[in-house]
Amino acid sequence: MLRDREPLAISAVLPEALGSRNRRAFILGWAYYLDAFSSYPLRTWL
Repeated sequence: MLRDREPLAISAVLPEALGSRNRRAFILGWAYYLDAFSSYPLRTWL
């Protein structure tokens, strides 16, 4: 199911994003992603 794989694919980039200076940009991008796909049950995944 795509719904189960998308968060895993994004979280796979998490360590690299946290190790860079773009951590705030990554968090904002993640929040924007959740807001853009609010119709999907991604909020419950968090």
